[in-house]
Amino acid sequence: MFVVGPPRSGTTLMHTYLKSAVGFWGGDEESGFFSSVDHFDLKAPIMGISRPTQIELMRGKRSLYHYFDALVGALKVELGGEGRFVEKTPQHAMYLNKILRHFPNAQVVCMMRDPRDCFCSAKGNEHIPQRHSVDEYIKYWLECTKSIYECQKRPNVLVVKYEDLVNDPSVSFKKVGMFLGNVNLDPTDLYVSASKDSRSDKQEFSLLKSPVTSVSVARWQRDLSSADQEIILRRASKYMKCFSYLEQ
Repeated sequence: MFVVGPPRSGTTLMHTYLKSAVGFWGGDEESGFFSSVDHFDLKAPIMGISRPTQIELMRGKRSLYHYFDALVGALKVELGGEGRFVEKTPQHAMYLNKILRHFPNAQVVCMMRDPRDCFCSAKGNEHIPQRHSVDEYIKYWLECTKSIYECQKRPNVLVVKYEDLVNDPSVSFKKVGMFLGNVNLDPTDLYVSASKDSRSDKQEFSLLKSPVTSVSVARWQRDLSSADQEIILRRASKYMKCFSYLEQ
């Protein structure tokens, strides 16, 4: 299964909790596999898998999708994974149609969040190239959101709003559990495991160490300039209305 969404929409939170649940597993690294990348440039590992292993796994594969399956298989052996694999790369939201075409049985949890709060969070994250420009960030948010909007009615796609998740984790995880096949997801149990995630030591993921709260909801009201608010409303109001971040 896949967890996708605009950057800083809660994908890491959802991914961490899901891979901590019984019957699910996953690595900490984003694969970026379905983005526009050169898979024959082996300078960097994919999902933490070494270059020699990548080269070996490429041999004889009929397509990149067979290669992806092989990478997941190697990671499963390395991590001792059991059950369903959970992959998280936020920008894979832009490639949902392609992913679902090649993995028709996959389930996808799409995270959504008010773009004003997303940008506030992105500004403090050095790993998001668009953090310096509200125009560039909203362009990225829109590309992810348009794709999610187009795919949201498919039976194997579930949209979860960050605001709902942090305001009432029990309700949101019950919804996710039913989507996944009546899986019992207790946010209290999941927090204990998620707080031990290796990413929680990084500043941008430090909230993994804490119970889920709604403290970051509507932070744009105090942290976002009037000029940036105006740009976001002008560019993104259509899809903000679609996901109830503005009145119709």
